[in-house]
Amino acid sequence: MSNLTSVMPSNSSARTKRFIIKALEYFALLLATFIALLPLVSSFMISFKTAEEYGSTNAMTPPANWLNFGNYVQVWNDGDMPRAFLTSGGVVAEYADTTDKGLNSFITSKSLIRRENIRF
Repeated sequence: MSNLTSVMPSNSSARTKRFIIKALEYFALLLATFIALLPLVSSFMISFKTAEEYGSTNAMTPPANWLNFGNYVQVWNDGDMPRAFLTSGGVVAEYADTTDKGLNSFITSKSLIRRENIRF
């Protein structure tokens, strides 16, 4: 019986191995999350900076004034944002209409195939 215990892995080593694998999985998930969120956080922080701040500081340096909405006002006015929202709404409505037509065609063709007993 003593030979079998020396060959079989101990329960604590299997538990340690599972713990290490889980820790590496969570580390990989945290790293991927950090990599995915870094550009979003950077863009968000830059959006509150003035032109002088943007030119003189790092992208990850927080803005001096978090209530600087001048950039958003400028983009809204100069970028014709109401028209952009309407255009996006039109694209979404057209896509929904096209998807609905495709779904209706699929359902209709399925019912015709069943009615005529066509088999593939």
